Amino acid sequence: MIAHYLKVAFRNLWKYKFQHIVSALCLAVGVLAFSLMIRFVSVMSEKADYIGGERAMQLNIGKKDFAGDIPFYEEDVRRLESQVIGMLDSISAFSYEANMDVEVVGIDGNETPYQVTYKTSNPSAFLFWKLPLLYGSRLPEREDEIIVSAAFARRIAGGDNPVGRVVRIASQTSANGITDYSIVNVVAESEKGGSPRTECWFPLSLKPKAWLQVYALREQGVSPEALKKRLAGMNWIRGEEVMHVKAFSLKELEESRNTDLARFFLLFISSLILLSGLINFLKFTFQMFYARQRELALRKCVGSDSKGIFWLLFSEVFIMLTIAWFLSLIMGEVAIPLARTWLPSENIVWMSASSVYGLHTLVYLGTLLLCVPLLLIPVWRVRRVSLIHQIQFNRGKHVFRSLMIGVQLAVCIFFLGAVMVVHLSYTELFGKTYAPLATAEEERSLSLSLDTERIRQHWDEIRSELAALPEIERLVTLGDETLDGNLSSYLYTSYQKADHSEVRVAVAQGDPAYFDFFHIPLAGKRMEAETEGYVYVNEAFARLLQAEHAEGTVMLDGRSYRIAGVYHELYKQVILDGRMNLSVFFPSSQATTCLLKITSGSEVDKVTKRVIALCRQYVPETLPLHIRKFSDVRQTDTATIGMMKYAMGILAGISVLLVVLSVYSSVVMDAETRRKEVAIRKINGASPWNIGLLFARGYALIFLIAFGVTYPVLRLAMIQALSDSGLQSVYGWAWGVCLFVVVACLVGLTACWQIFRVMRLNPAEEIKRE
Repeated sequence: MIAHYLKVAFRNLWKYKFQHIVSALCLAVGVLAFSLMIRFVSVMSEKADYIGGERAMQLNIGKKDFAGDIPFYEEDVRRLESQVIGMLDSISAFSYEANMDVEVVGIDGNETPYQVTYKTSNPSAFLFWKLPLLYGSRLPEREDEIIVSAAFARRIAGGDNPVGRVVRIASQTSANGITDYSIVNVVAESEKGGSPRTECWFPLSLKPKAWLQVYALREQGVSPEALKKRLAGMNWIRGEEVMHVKAFSLKELEESRNTDLARFFLLFISSLILLSGLINFLKFTFQMFYARQRELALRKCVGSDSKGIFWLLFSEVFIMLTIAWFLSLIMGEVAIPLARTWLPSENIVWMSASSVYGLHTLVYLGTLLLCVPLLLIPVWRVRRVSLIHQIQFNRGKHVFRSLMIGVQLAVCIFFLGAVMVVHLSYTELFGKTYAPLATAEEERSLSLSLDTERIRQHWDEIRSELAALPEIERLVTLGDETLDGNLSSYLYTSYQKADHSEVRVAVAQGDPAYFDFFHIPLAGKRMEAETEGYVYVNEAFARLLQAEHAEGTVMLDGRSYRIAGVYHELYKQVILDGRMNLSVFFPSSQATTCLLKITSGSEVDKVTKRVIALCRQYVPETLPLHIRKFSDVRQTDTATIGMMKYAMGILAGISVLLVVLSVYSSVVMDAETRRKEVAIRKINGASPWNIGLLFARGYALIFLIAFGVTYPVLRLAMIQALSDSGLQSVYGWAWGVCLFVVVACLVGLTACWQIFRVMRLNPAEEIKRE
């Protein structure tokens, strides 16, 4: 019987194969989006594992009459340990991550250079944070011993035991005078897979002035009040300042971050996508059930019982859900590799294909279980009707269909409106960037980061060879005031005005040929890169200095500089509307980034490969070589809101796709079930225009109701969310009008084609078909 039900179900589904494929596609998109978001939230919400539970404390250092953050240094940790005996135990200290060049001495005595991500820490940090160790419980006991990660161990030793190998510091001078460090253990992979981002843990003495994060355990029997009282009476002198310590419960700090709300919001958004796809599926499925009431009533008359009708409907739903499940797996096979190709690896560490596919299956089974009780509705309805009753009274309106379309439209309006608000806020907050280079020039301009010791050691040779390449039109270097070679991210200093108020000033430094490279207008002298005591200021800063009668010189960080010239703006400098956009450029021969402009007509990819090959003559393959086009450089200052804007755009696109498919399939099915009605109306004299209005007014009413309900809620939600930001764009009405027009056009264009086909229906052909 099961095979019979499946065969009949498949035959019924094939009658409207296009509509069913659209419904399955909508549900597949929803399942994929929901599965990815569940995986993202579950991974990102994982809390760090530490010992002690409620006894775990975070320690912060401070000073009198100063509310800002104060760095915790190694000397502070030592003084703290000597004063809290009996109150705090297992004091864990570690620095923030940084990069450094090292050389690993192999078994054969050869030295291989690497660039590592490292921290300085004390041995207690490994115990406090429950970091699993591969080779026993051995921790560093001397100042020349370190621990490395499993991933770094594989890089330097393959599958061999790296314990005993020497890691030699190559890029900086150690504060403790030690350059060779022996590996004593390896941090194992976590139980859920993956190795820590940190590759080497060095002793605190490597960088005594590194900013440390400090944690500890409250001793057994010591109450929080007693600890607070003890710490309040404890202080020490650092330099000329009196330092004191405060302790905060780590558990309470985690709870106060209120990440549950963020997780709920992300899951709510993704569930709306799944709901939209599920609504489209259920809407069309139930619409088909109601359209087939005559068939089901006829089956009842010829002897089918409720159980048989239920299994028939369940078979159809099972086939559709299974197709949607397979489609979601296929989409995942396409989406996940694309994400790994387009997105930085650190942003997609959570994207495990096996975990996502497991979630696909769970969502599929959950949806199937959800549909089982819903199938009882049409079965119960069939039990109450007879064939005669169905023939006489099957005139009901498609209330369920209209309700589901309205909900989908509401979801679409919500996402589109949110994207518009994010875009307007993005533009208002970050304004515009100054980009004097044409797009074609950006495509043939490269940025080479001098971020390893090897490339800095051989930079003179590399620079000479690069300048000699016929495909290189211009070569300019920038100093370390421009962060990480990111041409649109600058450090800042402050300038004290005549009224003693301070304003922020963006800082860049490098070869003054920078202005010619980017075609930035400059009025003043062209200084040599080695020139000291001079600075270039932008036009806004020059106007400020003129207003304060300080022309010719400027005081920055307690030092006076002569103004060598005035330029328009720095390349990709953010122009904030209604605010002072101040910046300076210091001539400097120091090089941390090299800018290369390729001659017009040369193939950029070939020249890039040639530059890489040239650099690799001096830089081993074990060291990274960061070279990229200007067009690939992103503004790190705006990365968070940019990612939010990008994510909301994707969700809006998915929502729009679901609405388009839903409205189109609804119109097609509606037209199919009302062909006889349309034919009779035409015979009775209805014009094509009247037929078109018959269909259009229903969708127009649904849209108006959905917009009227959703837009006020969306507007209030966006105003509340941005109430503390000071942004004004959300209060305007233009984005609401634009949203109305866009969604109206979307719904209208989607429905127009099918309505046009219905208007051209031939009554004679339809009567013959009936």
